[in-house]
Amino acid sequence: MLSMNNQIHIIGAGIMGLMIARNLLAAGRQVLLYDKGKVGAESSWAGGGILSPLYPWRYPQPVTELALRSQALYPGIVRQLYKNTGIDPELAQTGMLVLSVADLGIIHDWAAHYHVKYRVSNQADISQIEPNLTPSLIRQALIFPDIGHIRNPRLISALRADLLQNGCELRENTEITAIDLHNNKPRKLVTTRGDINTEQVIVCAGAWTSKLLKGLGFGIPIEPVAGQMLMYKAKPGLVNHIILNKKRYLIPRLDGRVLVGSTLENAGFNKFTTDEARESLQNTAVEMVPALADYKIEAQWAGLRPGSPRGIPYMGGYPGIENLWVCSGHFRNGLVLAPASAEFMTALVLGQETNFNQPEFALDRAS
Repeated sequence: MLSMNNQIHIIGAGIMGLMIARNLLAAGRQVLLYDKGKVGAESSWAGGGILSPLYPWRYPQPVTELALRSQALYPGIVRQLYKNTGIDPELAQTGMLVLSVADLGIIHDWAAHYHVKYRVSNQADISQIEPNLTPSLIRQALIFPDIGHIRNPRLISALRADLLQNGCELRENTEITAIDLHNNKPRKLVTTRGDINTEQVIVCAGAWTSKLLKGLGFGIPIEPVAGQMLMYKAKPGLVNHIILNKKRYLIPRLDGRVLVGSTLENAGFNKFTTDEARESLQNTAVEMVPALADYKIEAQWAGLRPGSPRGIPYMGGYPGIENLWVCSGHFRNGLVLAPASAEFMTALVLGQETNFNQPEFALDRAS
């Protein structure tokens, strides 16, 4: 029987908690994973699944490095999940088409530094590969051929099945309301279903992270930022690439569905859809691809992202408390950064070396 000090309790079964749990199980640890609702039902389910930051050259170096490492890890993770579970997360390397770009010099230097492939294309070129795109939007565009997307609800389902197959203890609908300490170490989790003894805890609670840690005395500036999206039930070939224009985007699924995203709303923990957002997103979609007006809007939904300063996540040990770690604050890039973030956190928890600069993600960093 495994001793308690081999048990690691993870609070939050979104993409971060799931991937960290998977790594720790592979390292021989016993993992107990908790979520206040269903697995992956918050930001991880609600996002679009683009495996790159939007306008990636505009992000701080720590985010870029996490993104590039994650992009390298995703194909292997998806293959293994499909093999183990029979659930295909539908990783699709469609490429990302970026319209209306002005900072070409910065992009060139950034791409050269990080060895990122891209090309500049004109209207004639783009019209060949995206014939349904509004011609007037295509004066000049960038194509990042290696950027793809993943069908995040299917990824969540595959990870859940894989964890259960490998012995993870999963407790859904179990909200952790406090972490009780003794001698500056976790002693128990206070939950809506009773107290649970613990010695090692990782907090991956997304937008709810600051709320949970509030009573421990050190604040982390993570705030909920709502986002709404639409999905059209279209046909394959209507949209072929991720298309990004004026901070809004279209994502083509393999079955022809097209996602439109997304809004940015500071509304606290209120997660709701609005007619105003629906109309705005619909206008975005039809402006980019007029033919979408002929297809049904199949769904509209909202999610809460864990917003953080400059989008740099907080990952590391909680100051002054042993065996308590935090992994949160990935803002719009949770799916993008998850594999590398999980790799980083696993190394920290197991006391191993990591290739990333730990102070850049520290909970007590300046900003």
